[in-house]
Amino acid sequence: KEVSVGCAVEHAICSVCGCDRTQTDCGHEKGQEYGGQLCWADLEGAGDAYEFSFVAVPAQPAAGVVKGARRGTSGRLEEALQYARGTAFFSATLLPIRYYREQLSTCADDYAVYAKSSFQTSQRKIIIANDVTSKYTRRGEREYRKIASYIEAFIAAKQGNYMVFFPSYAFLENVFHHFNAPEQTDILLQNSSMTEREKEEFLAAFDSANQHTLVGFCVMGGIFGEGIDLKEDRLIGTAIVGTGLPQVCHERELFKQYYDSQNGNGFHYAYLYPGINKVFQAGGRVIRTIHDRGVILLLDERFAGRSYLELFPREWFPYEITDKDGMVEILDSFWAN
Repeated sequence: KEVSVGCAVEHAICSVCGCDRTQTDCGHEKGQEYGGQLCWADLEGAGDAYEFSFVAVPAQPAAGVVKGARRGTSGRLEEALQYARGTAFFSATLLPIRYYREQLSTCADDYAVYAKSSFQTSQRKIIIANDVTSKYTRRGEREYRKIASYIEAFIAAKQGNYMVFFPSYAFLENVFHHFNAPEQTDILLQNSSMTEREKEEFLAAFDSANQHTLVGFCVMGGIFGEGIDLKEDRLIGTAIVGTGLPQVCHERELFKQYYDSQNGNGFHYAYLYPGINKVFQAGGRVIRTIHDRGVILLLDERFAGRSYLELFPREWFPYEITDKDGMVEILDSFWAN
């Protein structure tokens, strides 16, 4: 795409005369030819890129952005690790660990530690819905309404604060259109152009002293899907719609082809693992302290399949697979205890 870039550089060398244009004006105009030689400025010592603007009618029609991606450990990461005696990558969602070892490790003898959780299984309940999905082949009014009905029953089981994560803004809006909020329920919707103040107000609304049920409709992998701490009664339940699979694109397909040639697991490396990581991040919003108690509802029948269950963290066992009626019974029992 066409792009205009603003940046600070140490030198801008004229391609025609070799003059440093940051020191003096040689009179040559960029884009013009002099004696058959095209004039441009060779930028050296870029220290700060402060603006990247996509423009509809560029002054230079051939301008563009080139994105480079390296499979496995990046060159810069590998170079940085060489300066350290040891490095620890720490996260609660470095799963599956084999995948992240391959992506981050530079030595064959690097090892991984799976620390035991300080939380008790009695603090949380994992429920998998066995009759809904976000698959493209099933998307439609009927499926949206069915997912909405699950969410309605989910938040009606106990007054409190909930978050629901969707695979995209479009999917969020389609389900919201079919959502009939129970009485005394307040709703917040994440949008793609929220200011910092709006983000802060969104999170501040999740107060343990709320008199009504509050449900926030959010997008998986977005600003509310990770890095936020809503402790104790500030969040008692999270519903996750879909498996988080990234959209098919040229870059993903290149990674898929590469890993298919390396180990035959191209789909897993390019789509499944990055997707399930977003699911783990969203589910991790619920239990933040030893005093928390809550429910994680996985709204996609694919989670009940072996390829997903074997990726679950230890803390997500045991789980229960059921339909909406069974979910209501499970929730009643959990909250009663």
